[in-house]
Amino acid sequence: MKTMHTILGFLGLIPFIGLSALSIANWHAADFMLASYSALIISFLAGALWTWTLVKTQPTWLSVVSNLIMLVSWLLLWLAWHGAGANIFFALAALLITLNLVEYQQLKNEIPSNYLTFRIRLTLIASLSLLSAAVLN
Repeated sequence: MKTMHTILGFLGLIPFIGLSALSIANWHAADFMLASYSALIISFLAGALWTWTLVKTQPTWLSVVSNLIMLVSWLLLWLAWHGAGANIFFALAALLITLNLVEYQQLKNEIPSNYLTFRIRLTLIASLSLLSAAVLN
């Protein structure tokens, strides 16, 4: 795996960890910032999954799933804006984990295993950050 991808991947965790800590410390703006960052990352990853259906022979339903995941993340962002509270983080973590599982299951033979291991680590840290914000908030 390329070093720049590794660096960018870990840098992408800083908002998850930092905003979760600020959310736990009851800085109210952190809740929406964390929810919106999560929704953006989920949409980005869903778009990357959708791209695989264009360049590789993947099942048609994978395109639909990637779009549904993006739409659910958008809905969760809307709910966060309207004060759904910290429980929204449970849903975002579940969505992030689901996306990772779908990607792993469908692309495990297409993508280098070190990338999938890396993505699992990133997803685990991001999801634990979201769950910490939900439980400790």
